[in-house]
Amino acid sequence: MVPRRPAQRRPPRTPPGRPPPPPTSSTRSNPTSSSSRRSATSRPSSTSTPTSTPPASPTSPAPGSTTKNIPEKLNPDNIQQQCGLLSRLPWTETWEADFATLPNPKPARGWIAATYQISGTNITVYNGHLKSNFGAKSPDDDARNREQRRLAIIELQNDLQRRGLDPLRDRIIVGGDFNTDYFNPDFASETVFQELDSLGFRNTLSLLAKDQRITLPAREGEPWPDSTFDYLFVSAAWGTVPDAIILPEGAAKRKDVFGGDEPGLASDHYPVFIDLPLP
Repeated sequence: MVPRRPAQRRPPRTPPGRPPPPPTSSTRSNPTSSSSRRSATSRPSSTSTPTSTPPASPTSPAPGSTTKNIPEKLNPDNIQQQCGLLSRLPWTETWEADFATLPNPKPARGWIAATYQISGTNITVYNGHLKSNFGAKSPDDDARNREQRRLAIIELQNDLQRRGLDPLRDRIIVGGDFNTDYFNPDFASETVFQELDSLGFRNTLSLLAKDQRITLPAREGEPWPDSTFDYLFVSAAWGTVPDAIILPEGAAKRKDVFGGDEPGLASDHYPVFIDLPLP
């Protein structure tokens, strides 16, 4: 690992009286964000010593890059439905794939991604938060939400093509809150999972028993059942990989979570974890 950058001064806190962030129906802050999910890969243990000046390294984030903006997105007074990636390893590149070129109805959030080089092999990680089901009051609303989720996968495919990435050849991880349930017949009309499968991605939760794959537990007094909304997909190039693991104990709570009724957890969703073999 390269030495850590010196601590950066946090942006000023937003003064009291600011309007609250927009509500979200299924957001579990993670690796990635207040709406993203944690993914993990096997990694060597190492320590680093802070230095007074940033290292001159190709893996160091450039000023103004996506990585430099992560502390702002995780400002405890201004957390919204954005995505992030937190890593112990240095990345070689980070970027965001937004939905500006897509037709309406455009999804609200894009993908955040990073590439790592481990043992001489490039590994690319995408994290996303697809359109929620919150606030849908009619069949037209449901159809619009489904279309936004489908378009998010189309933009993922577009980004893979722009970067010359092939799931059959390259090691890629796609994770996040997909806001649709692979196992629930009520979402049978969704095409998200079929499209990911056709691109060459594998669902690491598909073989888990029902009681082991819940990532969004039912909330008291609400009509929705236990759901599996959070996933880690790996490209076929990984070969055989272990099943993902759901961590129902969650993480220590630091801030109030919209929609969460579990006082001990940091999110209303459970984290999803996988330990992948390195090349």
